[in-house]
Amino acid sequence: MAGIGGQLDRVAAWLDAAALRQRVLAQNIANVNTPGYERRDVSFDALLEAARSGGPSPEARVFVDRDARAGADGNSVEIEREMGELMGNGLLYQTLARVASLRIQQLRTAIGGR
Repeated sequence: MAGIGGQLDRVAAWLDAAALRQRVLAQNIANVNTPGYERRDVSFDALLEAARSGGPSPEARVFVDRDARAGADGNSVEIEREMGELMGNGLLYQTLARVASLRIQQLRTAIGGR
């Protein structure tokens, strides 16, 4: 039982990170025409390491994407990239939500004895 609950905690942390990334990507899109705006993204590195090590899941962090190439106005947002990332992140969120739903269903079954 504790294993399923721990898995649900991890999935919840990933859902939080995916939701944060969705907000950050939307912010990038909103600032596509803002001169000097630097593209931001969310790091999942700490979450991956925690998943590998079995440790507690930390919060994902927002960072400025220094690898993104800035245009003449200093803005480093590419709308095509952001839209693709937004779609991929949406699919990740949907998948994680389905996993969470399945874990909850397992807990209900275990509690109900069926």
